[in-house]
Amino acid sequence: MAEEKKINNELDHANEAFYANGFTLWVDGNEATMDFRQTSPRNDVLPNGEAFLSVTHKHRAVVTSPLVAKMMLEVLKGEIAKFEKKNGEIKLPANWKLKPPPKVKVSNDEGTEGSATYIR
Repeated sequence: MAEEKKINNELDHANEAFYANGFTLWVDGNEATMDFRQTSPRNDVLPNGEAFLSVTHKHRAVVTSPLVAKMMLEVLKGEIAKFEKKNGEIKLPANWKLKPPPKVKVSNDEGTEGSATYIR
């Protein structure tokens, strides 16, 4: 019988869960960067009663290889299909569309060109 090994698994829960209502995806030949964004508008009132609009922006980026990004895509497709089978189709708003980035040519240090897609 094989000797039983004890493994100590530690999870780092230092970062709280992050709600994103937008993201930017950048993919080049070496990596895929998913920059998740949270935009929260609110009305603030100064002590003198003057009201003004505040907008808070937070973001968290995930950088991985294009291979892992594609694997994530396949998992997302499968999980969304299961969700829709159980709960009905997720309908995108009628005016929803991908928003292309400004037209600029960008390359990294190795000269590899990439592309970006913005979701707002």
